[in-house]
Amino acid sequence: GDREKCLAAGMDDYASKPLQFASLFQTIARCLEVSGPTPHDNLATADRVLQPSPSEGRSPQAARTPAEPEIEPVFDRAALMDRIDGDLELLEILTDAFRGDAAKLLDELRNALIQHDLEAARCAAHTLKGTSANMAGIRVSITAATIERQIKEGSHVEATMLLASLEHATSELCEALSRTRIPHASQASGAAS
Repeated sequence: GDREKCLAAGMDDYASKPLQFASLFQTIARCLEVSGPTPHDNLATADRVLQPSPSEGRSPQAARTPAEPEIEPVFDRAALMDRIDGDLELLEILTDAFRGDAAKLLDELRNALIQHDLEAARCAAHTLKGTSANMAGIRVSITAATIERQIKEGSHVEATMLLASLEHATSELCEALSRTRIPHASQASGAAS
């Protein structure tokens, strides 16, 4: 499989999706020849995974056509907090990274669609689909998957028509993630009073 191909190509090790925190840190530790406990040995279980939870609805491949009503939630907070083991500082870092990556990917997607560079558009949509799924961004992931599928099927016009919906869903996800982040010092001290 993929693991064998990567190892045969000279990779040090292999980690497959969905990522499991404990397994990922063990793989990194092996590659770095680190002994002793890894940073996340205290995880409650080794099967915490970076994949959509059952509460996140159906897979992006099962996404609806643009004519169907949008019913997926923007964001599954419980699933994301479970994925990061409730680490609010990590959430802060991931949210900032997602915000920057999403803006860049949307620009790449928009420019590729304008230039009719379908491979670049497909790649940007695919990357945004995965990135948003890791952040439990259900609506963004499904919309990006629909755009990716339409591009693969040669439906450039339909993919372009969904771009505004993707931008709106991404903006909503960024707002939802920001509301979930660590409270500012003034809010935290006010709550402690």
